[in-house]
Amino acid sequence: MQIRTQKAFTLVELLVVIAIIGILAAAVIFGVSNARDKAAQARAMSDCSNYVTAQSATFAESEKYALTAPLDSCLSTSSCCIVTSYLQSGIRPPAGWRYDCASSTSVLNFKACKGGAGINCTGLADSVQGTQAGCVAL
Repeated sequence: MQIRTQKAFTLVELLVVIAIIGILAAAVIFGVSNARDKAAQARAMSDCSNYVTAQSATFAESEKYALTAPLDSCLSTSSCCIVTSYLQSGIRPPAGWRYDCASSTSVLNFKACKGGAGINCTGLADSVQGTQAGCVAL
């Protein structure tokens, strides 16, 4: 009788490899999630800058800031800002963020934060604040 020897992985070796792949996948998913949050905050900073620039142009033209109005196409869970003649398409927040553009004719105000409707953006982490002086990420 002839004995056949086959080289194969044991069950323990296969489980160790699967565990290592699982740990690496978890690390990658965490890294991608963090990058997505940073990208959303960068977009909010850019939108804030565009809003402040449009409002400044309006102020230079008429010596008052334009009143901002929500767009009809905005979802009830988010918000978007429009400045007549300069930002006609409006500014929509990234997914999971909320914009508050409560500007009056004499005060420019832009707030963006992570969260849905009813969230007060003042002083929250991962938020953006904009005034006449510019935009600041908190």
